[in-house]
Amino acid sequence: MSVLEDRLLPFIKDEAIKEFVRPFLLKPEVIETFKKTASSSGKYHPEKANGPWGLLWHTIKCLQAADRIIRLYEGMGKISKTKADICRAGLILHDAWKYETINGKISPATTKGHGYVGYLKIMQSPDFEHKVDIAEVVRFHMSNWNGSAEETKLAQNVKGIHLHIAMIADMIASDKKLLGE
Repeated sequence: MSVLEDRLLPFIKDEAIKEFVRPFLLKPEVIETFKKTASSSGKYHPEKANGPWGLLWHTIKCLQAADRIIRLYEGMGKISKTKADICRAGLILHDAWKYETINGKISPATTKGHGYVGYLKIMQSPDFEHKVDIAEVVRFHMSNWNGSAEETKLAQNVKGIHLHIAMIADMIASDKKLLGE
């Protein structure tokens, strides 16, 4: 089992969703991305996320934050176990193409459109019942504050608590002050 499979897949409970995510985590280009820092500038993430494997650390923090939010909404009957795992799957992949441009080039800096790049990569994968939902979590994970005007407008109309949980979890996991730095 690879380090990404070992550290990230246990967050997903549904075996079919887990198996949909697994092939992405085995791609050499995705593994290389997770080895990088979570922020190319260092100003948007806690210090621990700015070292080697920083993106993996950030992703785990996203998943931990999401799990706490999911617990709250599950207790209120507002999110299903399937939607919770769709959220987790999307968070695992939300930054997997963080340094890739829409043209497929690798940038030394975080690309603004990486959510959309990830969406396209997921949509090119084999059909799966929850593929579109997972791809939308990736697409809209940061559109409310860092997307193009068009993506921001689309994100404002996104429906589904799982999408909002992913946005909030990513914001929490990127907050230096909240995480003690």
